[in-house]
Amino acid sequence: MKIDHLSGEDIIATQHVTRWHMVRTRRQQTLAEHLAVVAMFAVKLATLCKVDPSFFPALLDEALTHDAHEVEFGDMPSISKAFAMAGAAEDSMETFFWQRRGVEYSKSMSTLVKTADSLEALIFYSLEGEDKEIRAVLEAKVEKLIATLPQDAAFWVRSLVRKVQEGTFTPQPSKL
Repeated sequence: MKIDHLSGEDIIATQHVTRWHMVRTRRQQTLAEHLAVVAMFAVKLATLCKVDPSFFPALLDEALTHDAHEVEFGDMPSISKAFAMAGAAEDSMETFFWQRRGVEYSKSMSTLVKTADSLEALIFYSLEGEDKEIRAVLEAKVEKLIATLPQDAAFWVRSLVRKVQEGTFTPQPSKL
């Protein structure tokens, strides 16, 4: 598991890495917040897809580490990453990060984690972002991923996206 190769400092650093700093948002989001929500969405999707629960530890590992390289490099759109690496492969930063920790890195991300990642980005940006074009790009990305999901999972994701589009998605802390 990749998470076994993260140091305590790496894990705590996820609380201090901010995301979305290259675009306007009404509030900051930390890497830790993003990873936690992606992990919860991935498990929800796996449950709806009737994935064997014995796969959940690997799924959680992938969801909780898919952006771990950001503790060293920060959050950056893929196009910026490729430019920063002077034309090198887009995953060069991730490869470097994991190789320094003794992990053979593979860019392959499961459809469940990709969908969870894109859905989390769409919801966060829809609630907190200010650019309609960025939101439209995120919506298109999620819609493309929905097509790869079984019916129950696709219905759940579409219902969240619809609430976001209608402005009825309003997460509120419990009043307990």
